[in-house]
Amino acid sequence: MHGGRDDLIKKLNALHIYSEVHTFPDAPHTFLFFNPWFAPTLNYITNFLHTVWKY
Repeated sequence: MHGGRDDLIKKLNALHIYSEVHTFPDAPHTFLFFNPWFAPTLNYITNFLHTVWKY
């Protein structure tokens, strides 16, 4: 999902808000619901949440 991504990243960076961007070449718009992209997406999300949520 690339629409507006670069603008959002610029805003987050200006506010010093941590973010990550990961891409899957040739993935359809709804890629995160299907294999082979589901598991890697879930791993990226899990790792991101472990990074930003210190418990």
